[in-house]
Amino acid sequence: ADASPEDIFRLHSSGKRNVSCQPKSKALCISRILLQSLQINMELITAQRCFSRKIITIRDFTETDLPLMFKWLTDQRVLEYYEGRDVRFTMDTLSAHFLEEIPDGFRMIIEYKKSPIGYAQAYQLSGELFDEYDYPDDGHIVFAMDQFIGEPKYWSKGIGSSFLKMMASHLKENMAAERVLLDPHQDNKRAIRAYEKAGFKIIKSLPKHEMFEGEKVDCWLMELAL
Repeated sequence: ADASPEDIFRLHSSGKRNVSCQPKSKALCISRILLQSLQINMELITAQRCFSRKIITIRDFTETDLPLMFKWLTDQRVLEYYEGRDVRFTMDTLSAHFLEEIPDGFRMIIEYKKSPIGYAQAYQLSGELFDEYDYPDDGHIVFAMDQFIGEPKYWSKGIGSSFLKMMASHLKENMAAERVLLDPHQDNKRAIRAYEKAGFKIIKSLPKHEMFEGEKVDCWLMELAL
């Protein structure tokens, strides 16, 4: 079954574009400094109204977070929606995977009430990435994102969609982003509704866009214009 709207937020298929520890642009350097202390109070309004007011914090991903990633990415409940249950991570493969540099990107840990609960990464599109997303390179500053909530007890709490709104605001205000892209699986109906809740709109189909659990799956390209 699909995850609930706020369960797992997978935005880019490979998950291999990891953030540079030394961003190439001035804007990215400034962004990393801001992310170290970025803390925003968000109103979390859900159907169950589980929360009235809580704190979501974004901070830089560091090597010390690798044990967290190992915990999350060896949990079959998480792998069902991120990376796939056929993937077998070790600490060595995680290190190679998540400490590798991504041009014009950054990695983050999502915290809820100061407790780490998930991972995210954002990167600016350039060159072949526009082709990968079948998206026009028309001069706009475009970012794509990947993320997941790794602690199942925090699923279905409204945190994911609120995080997306928070990050979109950060990308616009601090990195001059004009568009943000996501590419959910087409059969993940509830996740798609969550993205729509955060303001994203489906703009086209991406047939056989991602290799997932041994087969190519169709995705939607979703866009948020900032």
